[in-house]
Amino acid sequence: MKDYSVILSSLSIMKIQYTALNRNRSMFFGFRRHVRIFLTIVFGLFSVQLQANDGYETFTNLKEALEHASSFSSSNVRILDLSRQKFAVFPKEIWELEYLEILKLEENRITVLPREINKLKNLKELYLNGNKLTIVPKEIWELENLTILRLENNRISTLPKEIEKSKNLQELNLRGNRLVTLPGEIGELKLLEELNLENNRIKILPNEIGALENLWIFNLSGNKLASIPKEIGNLQNLRMLYLENNQLKTLPRQMEKLQDLEVLNLLINPLLSKERKKIQALLPNCNIDLR
Repeated sequence: MKDYSVILSSLSIMKIQYTALNRNRSMFFGFRRHVRIFLTIVFGLFSVQLQANDGYETFTNLKEALEHASSFSSSNVRILDLSRQKFAVFPKEIWELEYLEILKLEENRITVLPREINKLKNLKELYLNGNKLTIVPKEIWELENLTILRLENNRISTLPKEIEKSKNLQELNLRGNRLVTLPGEIGELKLLEELNLENNRIKILPNEIGALENLWIFNLSGNKLASIPKEIGNLQNLRMLYLENNQLKTLPRQMEKLQDLEVLNLLINPLLSKERKKIQALLPNCNIDLR
């Protein structure tokens, strides 16, 4: 077997994908004694990405390597991608990676996030979409450096008031969950630019939604909204507003303040005829879809 240690140790980013592992399985996993060495080298790198690996051996040895990460220069690891690994439990060994900035655990089977997640003080981006989460622990909002949080396609039904602590959050994606309401504390996310709440069960928006002064994209399609609070007119930076497939019959006149709005989707709403004319008159320069 060829010695790949020299090649691997010279890399700054190592990405191992499904196809590569299948074609070169003998290279990395043909001899059991080489697996630990390979992972040892990887953990000296800036980025570790193991995606869609289909063998149980991969999971076992990854866990083993993480348990001993402190001896593998784990302080260098800034990006860790463990997407599509069939994890049912959040790997506790990740806490050793204290300088981690980007963590991807997309499309696994995780049901619970441990409270210890707040140990990842340097985390900036967290991707947990496509799991089986029902609750977002309050500790996740204590990650002060977090700018991107993706939780779409889980089973989340409520958000804690501690969401207000996530002051630096810029993108929050909760599409495809089971939310019925939002806490008023969401209005404290002053730096939020993108908020995706598509395909939930939201019936009412808190008035505090109007405090999201930097919001640029707001997606509320596929909910059960019968009204929109007048405070939406305070979103002066809003460019795209998606309200498709709700139960809206009227819209607040304060929407006329949204003169920079470029896209307004109102498809599949029981809007009254006069309301359709009103919104077109209020926002003459906006691309409005009323079909």
